Amino acid sequence: MGAAEKVFKDLVIAREIGDRRGEGKALGSLGLIFATLGDARKAIECYEKSLVIAREIGDQRAEGTNLCNLGSAYYALGDARKAIECYEKDLVIARKIGERGGERTDLGNMGIAYASLGEVHKAIEFYEKALAIDREIGDRSREGNILGNLGNAYADLGEVHKAIEFYEKQLVIVHEIGDRHGEGEAISNLGSAYADLGETNKAIEFYEQALAIAREIGDRSGEGADLSNMGGVYAELGEVHKAIEYHEKALVIMQEIGDKLKEGLILGNLGNAYYSQGEIRKAIEFFEKALVVMQEIGDKLKEGLILGNLGEAYDALGEVHKAIEVFEKALVIAREIGDQRGEDIVLGRLGLVYKNLGEVRKAIEFHERALVIAREIGDRSREGVNLGNLGSAYYNLGEKENAIVLVKQALIIFEAIESPYAKRTRKRLKEWGVED
Repeated sequence: MGAAEKVFKDLVIAREIGDRRGEGKALGSLGLIFATLGDARKAIECYEKSLVIAREIGDQRAEGTNLCNLGSAYYALGDARKAIECYEKDLVIARKIGERGGERTDLGNMGIAYASLGEVHKAIEFYEKALAIDREIGDRSREGNILGNLGNAYADLGEVHKAIEFYEKQLVIVHEIGDRHGEGEAISNLGSAYADLGETNKAIEFYEQALAIAREIGDRSGEGADLSNMGGVYAELGEVHKAIEYHEKALVIMQEIGDKLKEGLILGNLGNAYYSQGEIRKAIEFFEKALVVMQEIGDKLKEGLILGNLGEAYDALGEVHKAIEVFEKALVIAREIGDQRGEDIVLGRLGLVYKNLGEVRKAIEFHERALVIAREIGDRSREGVNLGNLGSAYYNLGEKENAIVLVKQALIIFEAIESPYAKRTRKRLKEWGVED
């Protein structure tokens, strides 16, 4: 008898004999099965029914578990705000009943949710609280995991050298405790960091090490992710045919294991590869396939991301009004789910489109709105990018002095966070006749 059949049988029996606790437990288990199958909506239905029962019989531990599971299901649907609401409610219960492990889980999950919304400094606060509990209770495995999350957060902020410090700490711990899966993850994270720094050969070395570990332990999902990551690096090197080969291998794996989210992301990566090769129509085909997947699984966050890529592709084709239409859809989604980073990026893209249309004043409005958001969420990298875009717009208007001031501010930020954009920004200033 399969796990699902057994749970269904337990549910039927519990209802027949009026065992409310058993019924609630079976519904929660059923929710986990649907979540594993990627059906977050059905999972939510089960968790909500189980939650009603837990509250009815006064089982606070079960109530907390269901709230945490609901948070994870809403997060899987791209609704990070709703996920945070659920985690906050569970956090209250965990603290009330003295469940330190549950408290730590909620703190870590809230960090992940805030990071996905671009509120990275807030995410870091939650990760640090979770890390303190891990160290207090001596959970080395989770400590390694949260160090990786902290690394991801600093990478998101463009502070890649700081991210590397956390990934190296993560690697030390997972190696000490013999966690080969965690080791592969930490090495892959290091690969991504060096790719961000433009150190592509070093990135490939790390991805190859991570790939070897994934294959050794039979981690098909990790294998697919590492192959796709390598594809991304080869695309950066201009070896687009090689990049496509790696992405296609990764896609086959994700389709074989039924990971729809990663399948959608890799379809998007293939779109990016064809875009970088100038095959824009082919890129659009892949972006549209990726969009269908994200809409099927209900992941609004990734849907918005893919729409942004699709908008860029239409812009590259000169179909500017179509690009604006797509960017506006992405903007609606970002605002609907509270994705501030996504909103910032789309506003910036709209600014660039209007600048290219010659509507420079309108472009400036979009870049200024994007800059406000970047500063609100403390994203220094995006702040620098927006300042640079504003500088270019003012330069187009002939307001050279204002343009130079803005781009110099961008350079200060890029140098402070050791961003690869610093070199590009210095080059732009030199072209404008500004010497160091």
